[in-house]
Amino acid sequence: MKSILLISVIVFCFHICKGQEIIEGIGPFKINKTTTSIIDELVKNDGYKVKVIRKAADNLILTTRINKIIREVYYDTTGFYKDQDQFPALYFDNIKSYYIYKYTIAEFELWSIRLIFKNDVLIYYSSSVPAELGDAMALKFGEPERKTDEKEVTCLYKLTGNQVKSKDKTITSVWKNGTISATLTYDDFYDSGCNKHQGYDLVICDQVFMQQLRDKESENIRLLKERRGKDNLKNLKDL
Repeated sequence: MKSILLISVIVFCFHICKGQEIIEGIGPFKINKTTTSIIDELVKNDGYKVKVIRKAADNLILTTRINKIIREVYYDTTGFYKDQDQFPALYFDNIKSYYIYKYTIAEFELWSIRLIFKNDVLIYYSSSVPAELGDAMALKFGEPERKTDEKEVTCLYKLTGNQVKSKDKTITSVWKNGTISATLTYDDFYDSGCNKHQGYDLVICDQVFMQQLRDKESENIRLLKERRGKDNLKNLKDL
């Protein structure tokens, strides 16, 4: 069994990292590649179709499990996400954001893929990934910086009313290549109903560009709050 798993990891590593000696991305999703070399190639070679999301209600489509569809989310329809700072890039007109439900590499599935392009260059990738990815990346790029966080939590069995104490665990592995970082996060936790959840998520991004976007987003939110405050004051005076 272990030998089969090792072979799978090596094959997976070959496909995700072929031609790479440093962290750039995973499969076709490499930082600093253009929309043409990623999105257009998926359409041309893998049979994907692009669906444009313009209405706020259409954002609900992002939760559906439709294969071979690339959803392009326009920055001016993102009120659905405005309180989630993991999508800072969606606020600006020089940004393109895409969502892909699933992509397969060497029989391994990546799912819930998000791509953010700035001036048509990929600066951010995130997805859920199989557990074997961590072994593959360690084989190719060496051991990462690792950090483990644990916290004690209490959950409640709704049927019995019993409270149970458990531990949530998060293991973060980070590989760096200049301004590009790849962060693999393993979460092992219980929800409020004492249901256990486990999963791996990968984020690869250009830290400099992402920080610029976060700074711009923070400034936009500050200006928006100021404008709302002035509007509220005006409305009170009009009473």
